[in-house]
Amino acid sequence: MAITRTPETVAGPAQGRFGDYDRSENLAEAYAGLDRLLIIPTVDPIPGKRGLQNVAAIDAAVSAGVKHVVFMSAVGTRQEEEPARGASYWRGEQHLIATAPAWTMLRMNFYAEASCSWRRRR
Repeated sequence: MAITRTPETVAGPAQGRFGDYDRSENLAEAYAGLDRLLIIPTVDPIPGKRGLQNVAAIDAAVSAGVKHVVFMSAVGTRQEEEPARGASYWRGEQHLIATAPAWTMLRMNFYAEASCSWRRRR
């Protein structure tokens, strides 16, 4: 199962369902019947928005009865204020711990070349 804003682009054998982190009313329906779910946060640059999306996705998963939620977070995540990179991940992690029946956090590492090329574009 793949939850996406463009389910028609999902290639078999996976099945696509519509879901949009900015329209949380559809997420519980998209997650219905799933035992496990991997939540991959967006790259939305608006301060505070990604944190809201993470919380909405987690709430929808709990509401839909997902038994195990896996959350893709980031290395070095800690409590800090927006627009710090880790703030939205921290908010999602803490909400996951407080609400999901079973959870796993995967803390991805950012590659040095991605950070360098991002800085050059600024």
